[in-house]
Amino acid sequence: MNVSLAYLVVNSPQDTGYNYGLGYVAAALRQGGHEVDLTTLADADDVTAFRERVRSRGPGIVGLSATTSQFGYVPEIAGAIKAASGAFVVCGGPHPTLLPECLLEAPGLDGIVRGEGEEPLRELADALESGADFRTIKNGWFRDGEAIVKNPLRPFVHDLDALPFPDKDCLDYQGVIDRAGGVNRFIFSRGCTFGCTYCSNRALSRLAEGAYFRQQSVDRAIGEILHDRERYRFNRVVIDDDTITLRKDWFRDFFTRYRSEVGLPFTCNVRVGTVDRDMLGLLREAGCGTVVMGIEHGNEAFRREVLKRPMTNRQIVETFDACHALGMKTFGQAIVGFPRENKRLFLDTVRVCRRVGVRNPISIFQPYPATELGDLCRKEGWLPGRRGFRERREAVISFPGFGKEEIQLCADAFPILTQSTWIPLGLPLKWTLRIWRAVDLGRYVVRRVGQRLVEKARRVLAGGGRGVHAAFGG
Repeated sequence: MNVSLAYLVVNSPQDTGYNYGLGYVAAALRQGGHEVDLTTLADADDVTAFRERVRSRGPGIVGLSATTSQFGYVPEIAGAIKAASGAFVVCGGPHPTLLPECLLEAPGLDGIVRGEGEEPLRELADALESGADFRTIKNGWFRDGEAIVKNPLRPFVHDLDALPFPDKDCLDYQGVIDRAGGVNRFIFSRGCTFGCTYCSNRALSRLAEGAYFRQQSVDRAIGEILHDRERYRFNRVVIDDDTITLRKDWFRDFFTRYRSEVGLPFTCNVRVGTVDRDMLGLLREAGCGTVVMGIEHGNEAFRREVLKRPMTNRQIVETFDACHALGMKTFGQAIVGFPRENKRLFLDTVRVCRRVGVRNPISIFQPYPATELGDLCRKEGWLPGRRGFRERREAVISFPGFGKEEIQLCADAFPILTQSTWIPLGLPLKWTLRIWRAVDLGRYVVRRVGQRLVEKARRVLAGGGRGVHAAFGG
């Protein structure tokens, strides 16, 4: 059976051109003898092209993957696909997994797939191809006339090594690498052991039986990189595991072998409190150029009590300083716009980020279903009033004492405040933005005047020096 998969990233900063989950689903489908193509839907043109491709290709199944901020586009896309073909349309991903009732919001969907989708999608393709009953497939919710069949979830996949490598032949993966500047991305684990109140991992961990955090063997992880190296051209690696430092024995074995068997520069995520100087030294020796770490908030009490992240500011500073001492760059992730936050608390985040040298933008809080803070927003009536917005970049929720306009101002001013430490934190944020725009305009004027003087001097010199004094008023 032909299957078309699509990953939604409309108005999202998450567009890497490839989705690991769908890659694994595609591999399972191909292993079962089905044909698969995969695409990313980033804008209206992509959606139109995908609809026409579905119309001409005639797949038996169209599978969509959506986060919470992306699901708002699913009803329209699923309806358009349904009108253009006779495909069986399903949607998976974090949002349908945690809020399966969303099936009622999208009449164009025939069902949703919750949790890990490799086996459910392969079983669905097998059943539709053979004419067997698909309505009993675990992890699936399916329409049955006016009713909805709600099936239980199967246990989490225990042995990640038993899965085939994620399929990358179902799209132009070399093009994905080339558009990323030669970067190839990998992920070697699933799940997380922590309980941050804004993250979906804790809610997802409670859905099925079995261990939620699982990790491939070192042999399998190194083998996947070497497998890709035989098929694609890339000069840098990004390891997207949420926290690569959870199992120290795995960490030391993997990066020791990576250094000798792969040897490419790479970026990875670590968590403050789970990494020591020896581990950071091994990262540097293995070729790590940038370490990504979550700060999330600069106020210790807020971070501990509201976000359930018990690390201290001293630990954050020491870990960033250790990275810098080893010659590694850092990328500090922070968030603004939490429930119970305000501008005063936001400035604590700025202070910590100034201290550790954060230069990247800040994200804006997004309430996800079944998370502690997501449930709080739902209970208090604080969920976004609209679905079409720039995920993590646009403030769409107002809280008591912290309106969305002020949250947006904080997010817009953050990179200015962290990069221009001479700007006092006591200034109104609107003034900060005005000062920066004036300084930026002044720099532009000076740069343009300098360029014109250089160009004038080059023309004079090209003429053999004749008229130099006249050219400059001498």
